Amino acid sequence: MIITVYSTQEIIEAASTLSSRWMIFKHSDTCPISTTAIKQLQQMSAAHPEVTVLMLEVKSQRDLSDRIAKEYETKHESPQVLIFN
Repeated sequence: MIITVYSTQEIIEAASTLSSRWMIFKHSDTCPISTTAIKQLQQMSAAHPEVTVLMLEVKSQRDLSDRIAKEYETKHESPQVLIFN
């Protein structure tokens, strides 16, 4: 399942109810690499519905993307998948 998120609170709420495996997918709707990545992610999600994907668009959600990068000590990238297990 892929869920679009728009705030830190949505991520916190979703993460508290998710199974042990979930992901955050950061993408740019203007990047061709990101377009390919989202297609692959959709295929993965269909094959593994037990893994929830929280998705955000980095250009329109830049503050959220930056907060995620800081919280999880990752460099901001797009596309980017953070896997939680």
